[in-house]
Amino acid sequence: MDYSLITKSKCTDEEDPTTRKPEYDRLSKLKSFDETRAGVKGLVDSGIKHVPRMFHHQFENNSVSCGIQVSIPIIDLEKVKQNRTTREEIVGKVRNASKTWGFFQVLNHGIPMNVMEEMKDGARRFFEQDVESKSRFFSRDYTKRVVYNSNFDLYSAPAAKWRDTVVCSMAPDPPKPEELPAVFRDIMLEYSKQVMNLGYLLFELLSEALGLNPDYLKDIDCAKGLVMLSHYYPICPQPELTLGSSKHADNGFLTILLQDNVGGLQSVLMAKPKPEYDRISELKAFDETKAGVKGLVDSGIKHVPRMFHYRPDKLDKNSSVSNGIHVSIPVIDLEGVKEDPGTLRNIVDKVRNASKSWGFFQVVNHGIPLSVLQDMKDGVVQFFEQDLEAKKKFFTRDYSTKKVAYNSNFDLYSSPAANWRDTLFCLMAPNPPMPHELPEVSRYLITYVKCFVLVMTKLQNSGYHPSESNNWNMIQKSPHHSGPT
Repeated sequence: MDYSLITKSKCTDEEDPTTRKPEYDRLSKLKSFDETRAGVKGLVDSGIKHVPRMFHHQFENNSVSCGIQVSIPIIDLEKVKQNRTTREEIVGKVRNASKTWGFFQVLNHGIPMNVMEEMKDGARRFFEQDVESKSRFFSRDYTKRVVYNSNFDLYSAPAAKWRDTVVCSMAPDPPKPEELPAVFRDIMLEYSKQVMNLGYLLFELLSEALGLNPDYLKDIDCAKGLVMLSHYYPICPQPELTLGSSKHADNGFLTILLQDNVGGLQSVLMAKPKPEYDRISELKAFDETKAGVKGLVDSGIKHVPRMFHYRPDKLDKNSSVSNGIHVSIPVIDLEGVKEDPGTLRNIVDKVRNASKSWGFFQVVNHGIPLSVLQDMKDGVVQFFEQDLEAKKKFFTRDYSTKKVAYNSNFDLYSSPAANWRDTLFCLMAPNPPMPHELPEVSRYLITYVKCFVLVMTKLQNSGYHPSESNNWNMIQKSPHHSGPT
């Protein structure tokens, strides 16, 4: 269980974004900032007028809302323990809010107002004390029970957040009172106790909302831990350039949030799917035809079925095509690879460099006759374009025992969206299928694979090992995209 406390206060820096220099050394800037131990508040106190470049965020959408008027679910817990009927009503509200929103506001939760106010004041006192007092708790070692710093992911995130944080691990092994900062020691102990009690109640309601025993989530230790995070967001001179909290999803079981009188927290409300859309039924119906994507096309459809739709925000915006970047795939000439040791070493170097930099490359003079390549491509096209009954003989989703498998989308039931393609899979080594087990129109695959293995074996024996690279493919130029890869 996580607890987040949000307080606010003023932002800044010495670097005008209009005068950025090409020699900008981000790592040095991060280290210099971190070594001050003063955090974002230290920047503000120094009187900076511009947000440092390390805090600049690239925004997908600068608007604060989509114009839809919505209200966060509010759930009154006042009578949750008084009678079964009221509790069931509250459980229903918790269920609906959790399914449609993922969060909700609770009233009459049992934590006294004076305790909440003192907790906010205590957190603010910690951040507004002098740097020397805070520095005693500065660390990036999260095995410690009390840690103060700015941005836990300072060195890995693409942009730093405009905030400082103190983290207190309060359960299951709480720190000794004297280990806590004196400015909020007493209230941290009291408030964490109150939050644990509220957490227990919420886990009970969530368990019941799932149709489980009230103690189910507690019994599997969902409520065992408590991490208290207190965030401090100084006022920023250029708020359009940075964020106090970037887009994220909390990684705990439950977050209980206490916010002060300054707003700004935003949430993504997913569009509610149409209740009549049953994705699993659509997938099964498509799969059972065994006709694949080609079957859809042959049926004369005019619109791509919803199961194939990708969310625009999930598509790669960094491809060379979308960015208008002109690049050349590495081309490696294998001529002489078997005759001359010097040529072999040169080719191995090119393969190594291409694999490290690109992960793929094109080969020429590879020894596979053009007629074999063309027959292979033609054979693949012929397989997919033959009648459905002929293809059905090879349809399966059993990749563990079958050496030849035809289907559409190996991950059809697990991926967020299906790919617009059909696939023929042939396991050719180390135990290849008998020739008669292969589709008759594609039996040239055996010849293709033998040639490929001979070339790669020669390269491996000469010092190139594909495992040294993140990813690699041998690519042969083809007018079709249906050939083997």
